[in-house]
Amino acid sequence: MNIEEPKTLSNTVYVVDLNLGKNDSDPDVDNNDNNKRRKTTNGRVKWVGGQDDTSSVSRVIVGAAMEDAVKGFPVTLHAKYDKNVNTTLKACASGLARCANEYDKHAAMELTFRENRNELTITCRLLADPSAPCLDDDGMEENNLTVSKTTEYKTLAGAIAGRVRESPAGTLVRISAVGRECVFIAARAIATCAQYLNSDDKNEDDENLTLVAVPHFKKVKLGKREDFTNVMEICVFQAETVEEEEGG
Repeated sequence: MNIEEPKTLSNTVYVVDLNLGKNDSDPDVDNNDNNKRRKTTNGRVKWVGGQDDTSSVSRVIVGAAMEDAVKGFPVTLHAKYDKNVNTTLKACASGLARCANEYDKHAAMELTFRENRNELTITCRLLADPSAPCLDDDGMEENNLTVSKTTEYKTLAGAIAGRVRESPAGTLVRISAVGRECVFIAARAIATCAQYLNSDDKNEDDENLTLVAVPHFKKVKLGKREDFTNVMEICVFQAETVEEEEGG
């Protein structure tokens, strides 16, 4: 089994890559208070390609949370292969953090496949309960998984599904990944896990739950290295999501 249980991480410091200014312009925002446009419930859609970077994709997400945005949530991001998927998840890490901290909009990612297993759709949806989950809660150690370049995404998906099924609703499964190859493996595993869970027989309490994820960055010391290494940690959990209502 190619899933590596993480070793104890010393001097762990949780950080979020907030590399966007608060006054970033948004093409869908009308700054004239007398001529505000209404949000639509169709949300935003973007295809993430090689020309995009973390900042440009993150602005699409943050723009959905702005009061005067024409289009709000959900934000649908399409990405193909490891480079673009990695860019998308990095953008989600910074964008979702800004939505929560600056606009009190708490959202998470839903990951699904498109035409094949190399193409992913990452949909940022608002959470029905903004208080869940607590990303700072270390939780159960057995729910922490580390991805290596040799990890099979289907094996990882099975490990995630097993932990989700055996844990109370809202329990976090943490996936640590370093490098775009490992982030891509983790993303495909989460999308596959969602397929596994969707095929389960669900009770009435679980019918409205969706497998979602929130990525963020942390700095850790790996092995005997003296310097800190940036690690993407993806917190996976089940939660109820909502569509944003129209507003002015």
